[in-house]
Amino acid sequence: MKIPGLGLDFLRLLLDQRIPDWQKLPSLYLSLHTAQPKGQDDAETTYPTYARLPVARQGIFRFEIITEAGRDSARATLTATLSWPRVPALVAALPRITWVALGQVATGTGRIFYPMALRTPGIDVVEGLIPEVQPGDLRIDEA
Repeated sequence: MKIPGLGLDFLRLLLDQRIPDWQKLPSLYLSLHTAQPKGQDDAETTYPTYARLPVARQGIFRFEIITEAGRDSARATLTATLSWPRVPALVAALPRITWVALGQVATGTGRIFYPMALRTPGIDVVEGLIPEVQPGDLRIDEA
């Protein structure tokens, strides 16, 4: 059951820097996944130099409240290009990256706050590639 307004409030808490004591909230990390993840290490891509990216709440996502027909909704849109470490020589091909997740820990098992399907066909993991997510590739919508 989805609680009306809860997603909106949670997104606001995570990404809206106007919240009091916003700087005291725990860090956030973006991870790359080959399928819709249920946890931070579920379907997470893996290559020798890969690491989750720490997310600066200010400036990475544009947070906006949208009011339509008397209802508030929120949208957080990626505003900067995010780059992960370059893919080194691979022993075997890896599955395409199709999801990015906003989660709570830098390594290991952690909670995902928002899994986001890429708005593009995905990222092929090949030798020499620097996996990047462009501003138009990620958006979180909550009602």
